Amino acid sequence: MAGRHGRRSKLCTRYDAKLCWYQVGRSRLYTPSADDVGLCLRYECSIIDTMTGRVEVSKGAPITTPRVRPAPNPPRRELVPIVSPEMRPAYNGTFTMLTYNVLADLYANADMHDHCPSWALAWSYRKQNLLREILSYNADIMCLQEVQSDHYNEFLGPELQRAGYTPIYKKKTTEMFNKNQYVMDGCATFFR
Repeated sequence: MAGRHGRRSKLCTRYDAKLCWYQVGRSRLYTPSADDVGLCLRYECSIIDTMTGRVEVSKGAPITTPRVRPAPNPPRRELVPIVSPEMRPAYNGTFTMLTYNVLADLYANADMHDHCPSWALAWSYRKQNLLREILSYNADIMCLQEVQSDHYNEFLGPELQRAGYTPIYKKKTTEMFNKNQYVMDGCATFFR
């Protein structure tokens, strides 16, 4: 069980000098969010009897983290032009195109990307950074691969429509079970 407490800690009772903790999860894995920045996290582990479902009386010592720091901004990447601006044709029918693999969340796991910290793989961290980077290129046509269907419906589609793009999304035909739900990825094309 993970919990967090704020900078201004209040007493649980007037006789108890312990800080109040608020439960934020009940699994073996918890990725801190923006709400956790500046707060401490505590992890407690309890033994559960699988036959009866009861929590055993013995508990291990809880682990408390230092205050959570904000995730750093990703580095700015520079595009390498294939043709220099002076070599481009001088007619009016030109357009810019961007292709980008956004790495569907169902493939963003520590086993496949052990060189990357888990907080940087979390969709909650990546989505705003991806949107900011994709929009910074100001492309006329964007072709995005590995776009998870729920991320397209709930975030990328609406956000890029708001930015003036028309969306087209094509799912793969096979669903995968990921984080307690069936999801699939596909390709999204946005144009204006």
